[in-house]
Amino acid sequence: MKSTAAVLTAPQRFELRQFDVPEPGENGLVLRVEACGVCGTDGHIFKGHTPGGRNIYPLIPGHEVVGTISALGSQEMRDVEGRTLREGDRVVISPGVACGNCYFCNILKSPTKCVNKKGYGFLPLDPDKPELTGGYSEYMHLMIPRSPVFRTDLDVQRVVLLEPLSIGIHAVERARIEPGSVVAVQGSGAIGIMTAFAAKRNGAGKVILIGGPAKRLELGRTFGADVTIDIAEVTDADERVQLVREATPGGYGADVVFECSGVPPAIGEGLAMLRPSGTYVEVGHFTDVGDIKLNPHRHLVLLNSTIIGVWASEDRHFLAGLRYLEQPGLPFEKLVHMTDLDNAEASVRAVADGAYELDGRTIVKVALRPGTSSENGGKTT
Repeated sequence: MKSTAAVLTAPQRFELRQFDVPEPGENGLVLRVEACGVCGTDGHIFKGHTPGGRNIYPLIPGHEVVGTISALGSQEMRDVEGRTLREGDRVVISPGVACGNCYFCNILKSPTKCVNKKGYGFLPLDPDKPELTGGYSEYMHLMIPRSPVFRTDLDVQRVVLLEPLSIGIHAVERARIEPGSVVAVQGSGAIGIMTAFAAKRNGAGKVILIGGPAKRLELGRTFGADVTIDIAEVTDADERVQLVREATPGGYGADVVFECSGVPPAIGEGLAMLRPSGTYVEVGHFTDVGDIKLNPHRHLVLLNSTIIGVWASEDRHFLAGLRYLEQPGLPFEKLVHMTDLDNAEASVRAVADGAYELDGRTIVKVALRPGTSSENGGKTT
């Protein structure tokens, strides 16, 4: 059996190739990929900005994966909640696999910084034995021991948001939001809206969402934003800062500011939105896209501020997100635009360039449907 996959052979260059679908192995499984979200990180890797600056090309990207189990290994396998897995089950993967044995896993209880961690969607292709380890493929092989998956009956277009939602939940947990806090979120993409949602659900009294365009901000209000600031209408950064301050008690600034845009200039602007003794949370820079100017006296000491970074998410954040997605009422599906695997390059390029539209629609989250790729468009590997 063959699987068509979109291979990122070098920065800004995709090829559709065909691979043999492997056997699952004793403790592995093979997924038929139903949807894979296009993450902002994929856009950065497309442009050549890789995590840690490593050369990871060629690779099959894609770590926001929902699929149906096509084949299981000989050993009984269970999901994160301890439920036995069977062929035909729909699962969502948690892409980062920690070793469970290192200092960060065992002592610090910080598995996102595991020194032996491997991540699906970030593994270079081995020229001697290429593996289907990314979600931009019709089939995907989970061959890393203890690969965490979550069984679900939720609709694909809804549950494909689980990974970005888990990031928002982790960010809010790190911020330790107090009940009634005023929160500002920079960026109205999937991470920004999911962070705004998580902040509201965790006690924020007012959520201010800064981004655009108008249709994204309208969806942001559906998911918890009380105040929205459209950067296309308010083009001056100082004016945006003033609007945020005017929406806070005494005009002092937000208690917590989350940077979810991944744009370096947003950081100085966000720090100016922060009240004294407030907390600034950096969520959007999973890859190195440049430096910023930081004044230690003005931004740190004088403000008495706390600055926190958020790296990925843990299985418990995925589980919390799944519980949110299982609750009826909110139209998570409206955040997702589904498209074919043939459109992988156009989709990733749109995300990389910060485009707000694809296929004539405003996009928040693009998800590829690998099963709808062209049958004859691939190269044989």
